Amino acid sequence: MAWLEQRLGQQPYAGVTHLFVNLGSAHPAFLSAFASGSHPKLQLFTSPNEMNALSAASGFAQLTGRPAAVLVHVECGTQGLAGAVHNVSKGRIPVVILAGTVPITQEGELRGSRNEYIHWIQDVPDQRAIVRQYMRYEHEIRTPYNAKQLVLRGLQFATSTPQGPVYLIAARETLEAEIPIDSTVKASQDPSKTTSLELTGLSPKALDELAEALLKAMSPLIVTSYCGRSAEGFEGLKDLANLLAIPVHENAPIYNNFPTTSSLHQGHQWNGGGQLPALAEADLVLVIDADVPWIAAQSRPSESARIYHLDSDPLKEGTTLWTLPCEKRWKCDSSLALQQLAETIRSKQELVASETQTRIKARTDRLMKRFAARQSRLLKAETSLAHSGRLTVPYFMAHLRDACSGIRVVGLNESTTNLGNVANHLHHSEAHTLIGSGGGSLGWYSGAAVGASLALRSVGREDDLIVAFTGDGTWLFGVPSCAYWMAKNIRLRT
Repeated sequence: MAWLEQRLGQQPYAGVTHLFVNLGSAHPAFLSAFASGSHPKLQLFTSPNEMNALSAASGFAQLTGRPAAVLVHVECGTQGLAGAVHNVSKGRIPVVILAGTVPITQEGELRGSRNEYIHWIQDVPDQRAIVRQYMRYEHEIRTPYNAKQLVLRGLQFATSTPQGPVYLIAARETLEAEIPIDSTVKASQDPSKTTSLELTGLSPKALDELAEALLKAMSPLIVTSYCGRSAEGFEGLKDLANLLAIPVHENAPIYNNFPTTSSLHQGHQWNGGGQLPALAEADLVLVIDADVPWIAAQSRPSESARIYHLDSDPLKEGTTLWTLPCEKRWKCDSSLALQQLAETIRSKQELVASETQTRIKARTDRLMKRFAARQSRLLKAETSLAHSGRLTVPYFMAHLRDACSGIRVVGLNESTTNLGNVANHLHHSEAHTLIGSGGGSLGWYSGAAVGASLALRSVGREDDLIVAFTGDGTWLFGVPSCAYWMAKNIRLRT
């Protein structure tokens, strides 16, 4: 088991510092390694519920951009991860899921052989199949000799664009094997030699084409869902939009992507809401990191609009039915591509031409009037109770916002039918101040709040206030007793 102790001690150097565990009879080797104290930089957090554990890893990774890890027990613990597997997959969130398997021997042939009746009951033909379709990478560690290489390979997939979860399993015999420890680190076991892919931007040709199209557009529009997954993406979008006075609409956002206090912001839309005026009038639509840029049965661009698409996952490889007819689409990291695009536009003489500046000025004036009208509608909703005299969500959000004046708030939005009300009335102007689960499986908020608190603690922001907005049953789905147990055990402020 010394090899496992050594590997745990090295894990932080591969970028993982937080491990959320739900232990079982497959984990004696891990328990021994944990007790050895060989992992001073790897922090361990017990979660009585597996879905909470993976949601905590998700919340941590979403705020820090760094991968977190989860350790669960065989196929039952894997199934206990439940809908959180869907969320981290659809949300492209970098997490490493480790699971034991039942022992592969039954008569004491190897250390760790079967010695409990449950080892036969929990034996299934293909444990990895439980989560295979949700993973960026999955494999079995069959020998300790290549365990480090497989973990690093998994981390490569988890942290390379498009990011997402990976799943690794190992039998008890593998975990408890005794092998000589070689102090020499092979190149294949060196985290610095097995890194994630470099961020990908746009080619000079693509930048020129897109810059010219945006400069000539009369009524351009940007639509996004998760450009704000990084602070660089948030700032890059803000810079580009401000440069040309391009309105920004957030459709089914996973992260807050743009300041809601800006006159360029066109609001949020999930289900319903009817035709978005800015989408109908747009002659050019730039879709950036969006899984559902619009629902055509409710709101769509005009037939004559030119559409361009920038995305870390432009083909939506995990979705069977999906289409977005457009002029061009590019696979890239928006945080880099937007910076390149703004620089290219600034280098163009057309930017300072009087015709271009006249268009920008006219757009700015029109958008400021639209923003003022929208703010007036929102303010009216905030100051009015329902006809029955009951509290409304806008009314509550306004009072919460006032009560939190001067406090940095990080919102976790799982309010379901009130997603738009929360997003519209929170008034956020910085990156990572409102995030969602990334998927459609409810119950994420509670574990995510634990992970988000640990993320803020890791960067010295313990005074920030995390507010989880729930609705439509999500409070119960999140197993709140587990989250409160974790928070108390970790000594988080609640």
